[in-house]
Amino acid sequence: EITTRLVGSEMCKETGITDGEWKFIPRNNAPALNVQTNTELGNSPKDQLFKLNGDRSESVNVIDKNPEVAAKLKKELERIVDNRYLQNMN
Repeated sequence: EITTRLVGSEMCKETGITDGEWKFIPRNNAPALNVQTNTELGNSPKDQLFKLNGDRSESVNVIDKNPEVAAKLKKELERIVDNRYLQNMN
């Protein structure tokens, strides 16, 4: 079992998950750039995976080289989000 944390940003509506070593951000078709502030928002039409040790700026998407890590984190993210959604239904 992995210890994970759900991460998000209200500003860019990003939701991702990290286990401390890796951060997974699912694909998102929202704008990649806030044109008013010229701020990169982290949104991408493709899933993203970052190895946080050595890439704190999250600039190198390593999902193609680590599909098993991405799949594991994606599954955990879906479990958390689905459970949270179901709890809010009651």
